[in-house]
Amino acid sequence: MVKGETVHSGAEHPGTPLEVLNTPAGYYLGFRDTDGAPYSRETGYMTREDAEVALAEIRGGRGKQHFRTNEYTGGCNDGKL
Repeated sequence: MVKGETVHSGAEHPGTPLEVLNTPAGYYLGFRDTDGAPYSRETGYMTREDAEVALAEIRGGRGKQHFRTNEYTGGCNDGKL
């Protein structure tokens, strides 16, 4: 992953909430842009159930391990979840 590829690693926050999104590859946590299109994939792919648990953990301040990087740079836990 390239620094700034995700909101968690430094990309501009789109002003929308982190949510469970999906592709044919699986479910993930990400942001949509203001038009509703997928903007970023903040986590790896997982089952829907695991994605819902991860989202709840992140919103509760306990889920940094779910992000696609081990370096925390701000982004997602800045009160905009």
